[in-house]
Amino acid sequence: MVKPKKDKLVSKCVPAGDKSGEIDKKAQESAIFADSEGRIGLRIHAKPGAKKSGVVAINESEIDVAIGAAPREGAANEELVSYLMSALGLRKNELQFDKGAKSRSKVVLIETKRLSMEETPIVSADAEPELCDTYEIVERKFHCGPHGYLLHYGLRNCLVFNNQSILDQFTPKGREFVGCSTGCLVKAILNISEFSTSCLQIQEEAFKSHVDCYLNCNFCDVCKTEKLAFLKSYDWSDFLSFAALQQVYAIVRKCGVFGCFKVFDF
Repeated sequence: MVKPKKDKLVSKCVPAGDKSGEIDKKAQESAIFADSEGRIGLRIHAKPGAKKSGVVAINESEIDVAIGAAPREGAANEELVSYLMSALGLRKNELQFDKGAKSRSKVVLIETKRLSMEETPIVSADAEPELCDTYEIVERKFHCGPHGYLLHYGLRNCLVFNNQSILDQFTPKGREFVGCSTGCLVKAILNISEFSTSCLQIQEEAFKSHVDCYLNCNFCDVCKTEKLAFLKSYDWSDFLSFAALQQVYAIVRKCGVFGCFKVFDF
């Protein structure tokens, strides 16, 4: 079977189901469905923070879509709508969130006469897992929840720092640090998941790995020139926990108290 080109949304004629509006349960729970009012529904699992928007994978119950925007509710939703408009040739008023506007699992409804019920959009792509997806893979093993280290700290910051709009704030040297530290932290969390037995252990070991990864990726040098970029990138409420403060203290000790925080060089 020949696949459509990667990251392209195309229309294909498929059976629309019972024209009386009765939709069987399996069809209703699938990634793409037609509702009783003649609208096309897309179940989307949004993954904000990617370098560009596009389809990552197609599952039976959801379509994984990378979003080229920071993982902030408004920006991510706007970019998703913009991507669907471009890919499907739709107008903004032809798309609406049925549910999930404030979460990653969304149902987007399409209402237009230019796409008939018999031409249900289907999405196709070659799956290319993003580096940050590693945190979600480990989360599926440990089930630490939305406030655990993996999703609340690890995944969120990985997505933020690897979003193109954030990367553009850094100099080439700063971007080199981001790439180095991201790869180091992802490798570390995989290793930690091999021997950890609890979410607490995951968190403790992960924060320890931050110190080594940052220092090995020359944070002591880049922190002198990338202050504004870091200030715009971090959610500073993350540093209110004792574990995070320990991490900051350990790094500052290695770099020198005034190494990163002096404003002027004489």
